[in-house]
Amino acid sequence: MTLHEKIHHVMFIGVEFHPQKYKIGQDEINQALDDGYEILWDYKYDCGVVFCLKKSVKNTSDWLDY
Repeated sequence: MTLHEKIHHVMFIGVEFHPQKYKIGQDEINQALDDGYEILWDYKYDCGVVFCLKKSVKNTSDWLDY
C-alpha cells in the first residue's frame, strides 16, 4: 500500500485442509482476487489456512487529510 491508497474493504477467507472442502475456500479466494482484493497476510492452522485480503482505493480529493 502506498501513501496514495487506503484500505477500503477487508475480507477473511478460510481454506480447510479437507479433500472435499478445500475447493470452497479456494474458489472464494480466486473470486476475491478477480474482484481486486490482494492477500494481506495468511495464518496456518492445523485444519487449514485463514487469509486476510484487502481492497484498496486510490487517493481522491474528497478524502480528509488528518
